[in-house]
Amino acid sequence: MHLERRYTRSWAFPPGSLPVRVWLNPQSHHEPPHDHEFLEVVVVKGGSAIHESAAGNTPLEAGAALILGPRAWHAYRDCRRFEIFNCCFGSELLEHELAWLREDAALDRLFWANPAHEVAIATGQEEEGAARQRVALMQELAGAFQGRTAMSRPEAVARLAVALSALAPSFAHLPPLARPHPVVTACLREMEEALERPWTLAVTARRHGVSREHLIRLFREATGLAPRRYLDHRRARRAAGLLLRTSLSIATIGERVGWGDPVTFSRRFRAHYGVSATAYRRSGGLPGGITQGVFMERRNGKRG
Repeated sequence: MHLERRYTRSWAFPPGSLPVRVWLNPQSHHEPPHDHEFLEVVVVKGGSAIHESAAGNTPLEAGAALILGPRAWHAYRDCRRFEIFNCCFGSELLEHELAWLREDAALDRLFWANPAHEVAIATGQEEEGAARQRVALMQELAGAFQGRTAMSRPEAVARLAVALSALAPSFAHLPPLARPHPVVTACLREMEEALERPWTLAVTARRHGVSREHLIRLFREATGLAPRRYLDHRRARRAAGLLLRTSLSIATIGERVGWGDPVTFSRRFRAHYGVSATAYRRSGGLPGGITQGVFMERRNGKRG
């Protein structure tokens, strides 16, 4: 069984360093399921591989680009002369120095307007010129950071902002979503910090001074899901990470994500991934029968 790795902030950004890192990474071997405590942008320089995530398996070739949110697990297999540019940065930059990028509709959709988004992919199979431009962009960015131990924070953030703005059009195929209402933003933050709590729609709506119906509507506009479905989505993703990354019992994992009842955990995890938690862990999270995540299915109109 392949245990998921976690790349921590201290691994990416040693104490005293900038919360931005860019480098060329030869990926000549299988990279088992892992996640990160930061955002990651990946552009494939050359070769090919299969990218695996909770959203499914996707072939990658030169020019392909990925954007991964914090704690979104993924893996690479069947790597053939596979080289990628890694651009990692702390999510706090989105709330401070890069907050002004929200004025760009494409970037707003990528990083703010879709709180359920975890993995975005541009495969590199569209117009060849666009794929080459992405590689050239990351080549230049990696070159700017290579060996630069004294780059100022403003310069690093400025270079990152330019790169993100240039990459954003590559993800224009993502479904546009409404910018979250402040009530939704507050609820999302509360849920993420305490998934194990016994959340109820009525209590949550009352605490934020809105009706149940209004809260449901706001959630659907912002995430494509009703509050309960969104909460199940986050609990399933958190449970999947714990199954791969730890040796905790399934019962303990259920309690940590708010599904303390074994029957409830079993039913809802299977509804999300198409397999039992035991099968998911045994296969390292990569069984061929895993379906796409509930969020993507709903956004594509396959479910109500």
